Amino acid sequence: LSSSSLGTFFVLPALHPVVCRMSDAQAQGRKRKGEGESACRFAMLSFGIAPSSAYDTVREVWNEFSGPFSRVNEFASVPLAMSVANAAQCHTASSVLEIGAGAGRAAFLRSFMLKESAKHVICDIAPKMVELAVKLAETLPENKRFDTFVVNGERTPFEAGSFEAVIANLVIQLTPCPFDLVKEAARLTKEGGRFAVSLWGQRSQSPMFTVLASALRDLGIDMASRGLPEEKPSSFELGEKLPQLVREFKDSGFGRVLHWRTTMQLAVMDGNEFFEFLMTQPRPTKIFAALSQAEKEKLKDKIIQRAEQYLSDYSPLKLEAIIVVGRKGK
Repeated sequence: LSSSSLGTFFVLPALHPVVCRMSDAQAQGRKRKGEGESACRFAMLSFGIAPSSAYDTVREVWNEFSGPFSRVNEFASVPLAMSVANAAQCHTASSVLEIGAGAGRAAFLRSFMLKESAKHVICDIAPKMVELAVKLAETLPENKRFDTFVVNGERTPFEAGSFEAVIANLVIQLTPCPFDLVKEAARLTKEGGRFAVSLWGQRSQSPMFTVLASALRDLGIDMASRGLPEEKPSSFELGEKLPQLVREFKDSGFGRVLHWRTTMQLAVMDGNEFFEFLMTQPRPTKIFAALSQAEKEKLKDKIIQRAEQYLSDYSPLKLEAIIVVGRKGK
């Protein structure tokens, strides 16, 4: 464990799983139920490479994206993060852990919700994200600051049953083995405590993250042939497997599980503002870099046109999200 001069900032050893955790009994039980491939196999295929490399990829992507995320995306995601915190009843908890906390904006605001004596801990796999979170924490009054860790949320070093509330906002659909994240959260959550997550919902209700792909299809531009294939599986896929996720919550020890749909809105008022937002995101910028000037102009016009179609119906460009919360025990 090493401490940084930035504040309470701990860098923990890399905890790469060689395989995703699933006991032989669990695997056999699922085969008997006719479930086919386990969720962990599905998750490992997220990157199509060895699991340890998958976690390295996640770390690299979010290190690279830490700046734009902290300046743009995080502000849009904070209201959803507050809903997740409420689902876990963080404001009544004596100890709170946020997994995949990003640059710490939600933790900053949540610190004013928590009980005076509450233990408040956040972690993220990307060191640059955690550095930003530390700097933000140091602007808080000393009694409101949270502890920050660089760690893989699927394999944490924290003691079993050490948190009354565990939360993860828009993280579980990104992690290479999402059901291992549920198992780890179950290990960390005290009896009677809560674990709450949010994840991407339906594609058809999420123009914030589908307009670009639709515009490319409209123009017949195939990015796979230019070395930029669509990510497989999509971040929407776990939400499409919601019954399996709920079952994993229950199998991991969360006796009562609830879920509902909500939205995350992007505060843009016209198509040009939406295009400016896209140009802060990693994949769109790579796509535009691979296009000819004529293709760039056509794609920009198509994106703006599609965005205006949504906005003209008085509807924001949004992501549909699903919140799932489980209570440990019966």
